[in-house]
Amino acid sequence: LLYKNHFQDLHSLSDMEANLGITKLLGCLEVLSLPGIFADFLRMAMYKGDESIKTVCVRLIVSQVRGRPRAVFDGREYVNLTLEMSKMPVAELRSLIGEQDGAKLFVEHFGDMLGKFVS
Repeated sequence: LLYKNHFQDLHSLSDMEANLGITKLLGCLEVLSLPGIFADFLRMAMYKGDESIKTVCVRLIVSQVRGRPRAVFDGREYVNLTLEMSKMPVAELRSLIGEQDGAKLFVEHFGDMLGKFVS
């Protein structure tokens, strides 16, 4: 019964409250080396999320590409996602990363991530 009531409470959250919770959760993951499969989740979240979700996902991708020594974590899936994003037509990239802070972050850190691409 307690679980059922808790589940109903979660469904009563507004979209804004739910997005805030997801944004905070994803933000906490920046310091961790995430498994590669998580890159697929981030791609899906960016396509379906609002601007705040897109921004935190871009921030998380940047942290995974830039901040991990190869001996500890290779981050190949995140590098591949970044490379894929860099090749997208502008309209598709806008729908993925948004037109505000997410886009700004991606452009600002693209030079730092460029060195991770395999030639």
